[in-house]
Amino acid sequence: MSENDDKIETMENNQNVCIGIGEIIDIERYNSYRKLTRITAYVMRFATNCRASLVSDIVQKLLNHFEEKITSKFECKIREATGKLDDKLDTLMIENEDLRERIRAKDRVIENLVEKVGDNNNRSIDALKLANYNEQYSRKHNIRMLNFPEKRGENLKKAFVELVNSDLNVNIEPSDVLAIHRIPGKEGYQKPVIVKVRTLTLKYG
Repeated sequence: MSENDDKIETMENNQNVCIGIGEIIDIERYNSYRKLTRITAYVMRFATNCRASLVSDIVQKLLNHFEEKITSKFECKIREATGKLDDKLDTLMIENEDLRERIRAKDRVIENLVEKVGDNNNRSIDALKLANYNEQYSRKHNIRMLNFPEKRGENLKKAFVELVNSDLNVNIEPSDVLAIHRIPGKEGYQKPVIVKVRTLTLKYG
């Protein structure tokens, strides 16, 4: 049993005990009934005030004790909730930093890809220029012949070499002809012949 409970029980026991006024005040000391009555009233008022003060003190202590317990529980709950929130916040910060690092890594990859695309684009442009140059250079060795006699089962290389040697008076060997073939032409006309020779000297005589 607590101290407060002891005080309450003592107060209740005192209320149940009937004590005569003669046990508190020596009546024989007073020669006036009026004075005795006034003193008795003072004593009763003092006892009542003391009793009220004791009850008020007990109630106040109980309220303070209850408030301390409630405050302690609230603070405990708040600390627990705050701790959980701090843990979640730390986890989110770690995940956020991880995401930032991944984004930075992807940005670096994208930068490398952009750089490679730009480099490939430049190489493609250079390759296209080189291809155009090679095509133009390759065409320098080509001879386009119109109205070249067309025969079934013809040997174009042999016919071309014989024609050049006899009609153009240019000495040319079959090995000087790298390629020869006919290309599509106008309908009703003989198909043109494209001849690729080894050197420009053979082309321009």
